[in-house]
Amino acid sequence: MTAPDASGATAATPGSRVRSRLGTYGRRVLVDFVLAAAVGLVSGLLLAGYVWAVDEQVFERLLASGWSWAYLVAPAVGISIAAVVVRFLVPSRRPDTSEAYVEAYHAETDDLRPRDAPGRALASAATIGLGGSMGLEGPAVYFGATIGAEVQRRFRRWFATTDVKVLMVAGAAAGIAAVFKAPLTGVLFALEAPYTDDLVRRALIPSLVSASVSYLAFTALIGPQRLFGLASGPAETTYPDLLLAVALGVVCAVAARLFVASLSWSRRVLRPVPAWARAPLAGLAVGATGVAAYLLAGGAVVLGPGIEGTRTVVALDTSVTVLLALFGLKVVATALTRSGGGSGGLFFPLVFMGATIGQAFGGVVSPTARMVFPVVGIAAMVGAGFRSPLAAVAFAAETTGQPAFIIPALLAAAFAQSLMGGRSVSPAQVPHRRADLDRRMSEPCRNVCTAPVPTVEAATRLDSFADAHLLTSRLQAIPVVDGGRVAGIVRAGALVDVDHDDLPTLTVGDVMEADPVVVDGGETLGRAVEAMVRRGSDLAVVASGTEAYGILAAADVAGLADILRFYRHRTGHA
Repeated sequence: MTAPDASGATAATPGSRVRSRLGTYGRRVLVDFVLAAAVGLVSGLLLAGYVWAVDEQVFERLLASGWSWAYLVAPAVGISIAAVVVRFLVPSRRPDTSEAYVEAYHAETDDLRPRDAPGRALASAATIGLGGSMGLEGPAVYFGATIGAEVQRRFRRWFATTDVKVLMVAGAAAGIAAVFKAPLTGVLFALEAPYTDDLVRRALIPSLVSASVSYLAFTALIGPQRLFGLASGPAETTYPDLLLAVALGVVCAVAARLFVASLSWSRRVLRPVPAWARAPLAGLAVGATGVAAYLLAGGAVVLGPGIEGTRTVVALDTSVTVLLALFGLKVVATALTRSGGGSGGLFFPLVFMGATIGQAFGGVVSPTARMVFPVVGIAAMVGAGFRSPLAAVAFAAETTGQPAFIIPALLAAAFAQSLMGGRSVSPAQVPHRRADLDRRMSEPCRNVCTAPVPTVEAATRLDSFADAHLLTSRLQAIPVVDGGRVAGIVRAGALVDVDHDDLPTLTVGDVMEADPVVVDGGETLGRAVEAMVRRGSDLAVVASGTEAYGILAAADVAGLADILRFYRHRTGHA
């Protein structure tokens, strides 16, 4: 129990403060561990079934057929199915998957709604399973982020004002962690993907939990084998290798720029084509690249999700010319798959390209090249293309089991990213966070409000109020009190419509805005903003106990658009 103080306010006791802190810790445990783990578990189990169906039951059977005519036709069928599905079964009519996560993170409202998921799942399955050159990580990120966003919407009352879309990020981490069997890669990619030169804040712990649980659930069903487990033992790198890694990073930056340009080029090429013919025409062109790769490498390595194709390229004993040709074919196949209406991710196509460039680079600088160059090429290419160097290096280490690759991979990824300028495969990425609004929202109101301010009694005549307060203090708004309690706010503009002759006969209580938003000085700006938006007011009275001593205006916090965006992110309101 708490006891009222002399002014009638309720004073906080040590017991109430302890209960408040326990409540805060309980919410943190619920969000960071319980809900994040649930998102990871559902994502991992869902993706285990999805990957098994698309990769093992559809695409691997296509490869096993060994029929070059099937390689030619299947992508056209798959991309056409995807285009039809997106047109009729996806309300947003967009095939984006991992790109949808980045866009939704920056959007004023969450547009990752479960209603889009079935259509996008089928579109991605048709695209990738029938040979379209896109990665399974695309739908994995989308499904995980959608699950996380939906859970946060349903349990929004347990989230603090700074928990902006944390479970959406955690879900994206779960998706990558599962499909790549690489939990650290999932966490870093989810934190890096929304920005080109920054990281998502506050979502680290939920992402760690969600990615770990998703990985465990996925590998329990699929198996824990690494994507590129090496049997040759730990790799050793020398100082010359480090210099060569820097050079390879520069080469990969050029290659990544070429790939980004190809995405725009393919859209321009297909724009004049009638909409009904765009998908099958692009699909046939993709199939042609698969047939060409089959003739060069003995397998349609540029088609499909790219996991088996990358393994083949890394083990391929062939000329630099053939490797560069495979790189070019993969660039064309991926660009046309995306521009033709296919659905999937771009992370793994970049992995294939990086491995191919690294293998070719090793063939030039060292005919007896070790595995280091393809792995470093992967890190540099992904880091440059997606502007996610940390995730790229973690991917190289986790999927090969060779931590000795980390140093050359870091150097290559750093140089590759620095040479990319503002380019990225994801046009939805932005450079930095918006004005640190989330950090500002955690500040106490007393640090931001206009204070101290005078108060005026509700019974004060308007002419006296105008002379004693507005003309001397020049404040735009002043708290109104009645019997020591905050009763309203009176604005300077309220006197504009009052006839001059009526000023002596009216009181402040007649023109004030009654029942204003009142917040304690120790309350966070985030909570104050929520209260202001719910009440449709741009002003709040900041009080200490029952005594008003400040005014908080929306302009003191940030621009109105930023405030509305923050509130919508926090609540999930449209």
